[in-house]
Amino acid sequence: MKLLKRALFLTVILIGIAASSGSYAENETTQKIMWKLYDAIAYLLPLSVRENPTLTEADQALVDSHLAHLRTGANELAKHGGSRGENFELLAKSFNETTKDIEDGFRGQWPGYSYHSLTELTQHCVACHSRLPAESVPALGQKILARVNTEEFATWNLVNLLIATREFDAAMNKLEKALLDPLTPATELEYSGQLITYLRVAINVDGDVRRPYEFFDKFLQREDLPYYLSFRIKHWQNDLETLGKYLNEPPSLKIAKKILTDTDKITHVPGDAVRAVSDLIAAAIMQQLVDSSVDISPNEAAEAYFNLGVIALRTFELDFSVPELEYLFVAAIKSEPNGPFAKTAYRYLEEFGYIEDPDAPAGTGPLVQRTVDLGELRKQAGIKGSQ
Repeated sequence: MKLLKRALFLTVILIGIAASSGSYAENETTQKIMWKLYDAIAYLLPLSVRENPTLTEADQALVDSHLAHLRTGANELAKHGGSRGENFELLAKSFNETTKDIEDGFRGQWPGYSYHSLTELTQHCVACHSRLPAESVPALGQKILARVNTEEFATWNLVNLLIATREFDAAMNKLEKALLDPLTPATELEYSGQLITYLRVAINVDGDVRRPYEFFDKFLQREDLPYYLSFRIKHWQNDLETLGKYLNEPPSLKIAKKILTDTDKITHVPGDAVRAVSDLIAAAIMQQLVDSSVDISPNEAAEAYFNLGVIALRTFELDFSVPELEYLFVAAIKSEPNGPFAKTAYRYLEEFGYIEDPDAPAGTGPLVQRTVDLGELRKQAGIKGSQ
């Protein structure tokens, strides 16, 4: 049941992403669907945490009922996903596929390959969710956290669950406490990606740049900071101070592109995280642009998605089972087929993404393979044969 727990955890994240959509909040029918999903997850998640639970006939009837709610909600989200643009449509399709895995898991049909992929998705789906600024959905967090014994979660998993349920302030508190823990070496905190995750949450919640700026003053007081990390933190503070203002302005692709252009001059090393704040602020602006009700041209949408994919590629830890990077490049291609970004987006998708496995059983394998017609995508990218 541990694998099933992870799959349900991913579903919570995807529900949170859907709940953050303004158009869904305005749609009464969809709102009712979302609450049915909340109720289903609030029942199924704590059940999945138990090791080999024994279910009575009444329990099984409730499980079947909640699984039916998941299936209905997933189908509705898949139908409505296209109204939020390419990226959200892909997330909705992933949600639909994930609920199928959950259903199979509860019914004892364990497609091991697919579940292996799901166990690797959690952190990066949380990371994807944390860059979507929107009103919180406190009832979701309260419903789920009230029924889960959080003592069973490691600190990092609890932070993920808090982010997934949009309990951002609580997640920030947990992260700050972990980052100041003198028992954990500063370099270990950096290698684990916790600093980047902290920035992703901070920058995308109400454009809050003062909190991380002030927190880093405390972090710089650690006695075990190597020079490179001290330099990086101070550079991040400078970027937070000078670029943070753009988060409170209407999203502008022009400003985001300028930030990226300036960012490219900061370092000569591809993996240097010194530009993380600049990248994340530019990404937040572009994410707001593609999520907003403001009409943008297909070329602007493609460029925004392409740059979001590039930022994900160079800023976040890659995992072959994570669809975040892949879906951004897919969205770039679909936004403007045969456009100036299409071929490069497909090249990056094919080289760095996990998009297909010809040996995976039908209905399993990478989520991209299950949700995207890759042959059609190649045509939309303007690629013929191996050219």
